[in-house]
Amino acid sequence: MTLSRGEILTDPVVRGVSTSGAKIKLEDGDESAYVQLASPDVVTTSYTLTLPADAGTSGYVLQTNGSGTTTWQPVTASPAGSTGQLQYNNAGSLGGTSGITTDGSNLLIDSQGDLRMGDGTNYLAFQAPASIGADRTYTLPSTIGSAGDQLLIASSPTPTATAATLVWGTATGTTQSPGGDTDGSVQYNSATVFTGETAFKYNDSTNTLTVENITGTGTFTSGSVVVDNITIDANSITATNTNGNVDLAADGTGDVRVLSNKPLSLMDSDNSDGVSLIADPTTTAYTLTFPASIGAENEVLKIDATGNLDFVSNVRTLNFAIGDGSGSVTTGVKGHVVVDADYTLTAWTLIGQTTGAFNVTVSSISPGAYPLTAVPTYTSIVTPSMTTGQYATQTTGLSISISAGDVLEFDVTANAGSHTFATVALRLVPA
Repeated sequence: MTLSRGEILTDPVVRGVSTSGAKIKLEDGDESAYVQLASPDVVTTSYTLTLPADAGTSGYVLQTNGSGTTTWQPVTASPAGSTGQLQYNNAGSLGGTSGITTDGSNLLIDSQGDLRMGDGTNYLAFQAPASIGADRTYTLPSTIGSAGDQLLIASSPTPTATAATLVWGTATGTTQSPGGDTDGSVQYNSATVFTGETAFKYNDSTNTLTVENITGTGTFTSGSVVVDNITIDANSITATNTNGNVDLAADGTGDVRVLSNKPLSLMDSDNSDGVSLIADPTTTAYTLTFPASIGAENEVLKIDATGNLDFVSNVRTLNFAIGDGSGSVTTGVKGHVVVDADYTLTAWTLIGQTTGAFNVTVSSISPGAYPLTAVPTYTSIVTPSMTTGQYATQTTGLSISISAGDVLEFDVTANAGSHTFATVALRLVPA
């Protein structure tokens, strides 16, 4: 049956065909398409659906009350997971997480999960310790507190093993800044207040700890202590080490002693090698007093009868006399000198008896040339000479190596001034 435009049916009945349910087509304005409503092929019990009185809200669904009356209702979904689990969007469906649950009043984040508060990029998280042992409850303060307040456990109500109330305040016996007024002073507890002691000071730039007074008792049985700098202020330091490496003591006047015939070692940068000082077991006590200054190049330490050390020059002068003053010195070899150590010849001086030219050639030969089996070959190393006057010298431009055991030969090559004696002086610097 087809209704023409404007026709109205009153309480119409549309019958099905054979085993197929009835269908109603609702055509669009130009009758080119339609929406078709169809009943099931088999209906066990007749029923009536009454539509809502309005068009509803966007996104709502048509919901029946079970008696045929329908209304527009928002979409609802069944919860996922177990009882108490919080729900979350899981790819468009509800999901339940066992790590976050509620009993209706309390929220539980389990397995050390974080409670996070973020700014959209980063977050601040709170997390429970790995082991708690029992349920603990902290009640936060009722006010926001003041600047500088600390979060403390209140004394009332009395804290228990499982519950405590937190309040804002300042802990008894503490201060907000270190004690003392000297930068680097180490802090210590003085009647529950921080105090700084200038006699116990740390220098961060040099990584040095300075202690004016050290007092120790007991025995160090293992391990080691490495100290870059120790400052001791005339009181006492006592340490005993049974592993045989270090035994130190002080006599109360500021003297530090290495005991039991142990060495005092000055180690290199990686502590692998060093220089050690050790006293002879039969030594009678004495004191060495070092100089006030560092000394100059080629100086050595010299000790006097009271133990005072001073720097003195270690430069040697070898003087060789030629002639006896009774007649003019003839040319030729006048003698030999054996050198006792390694030196560097840096200057010479020639002194004559009268005026006029006088020349000497100083040569060297190694001790292996002796005993002589033939005329040895000397190597000329320096030629002191003068043309006028009685004195000549050369103090610059010389650096001639001479080895321990070398034999020096002095050969007069000219005496135009008829000198009856002369002296050749060689300055030798220890190599």
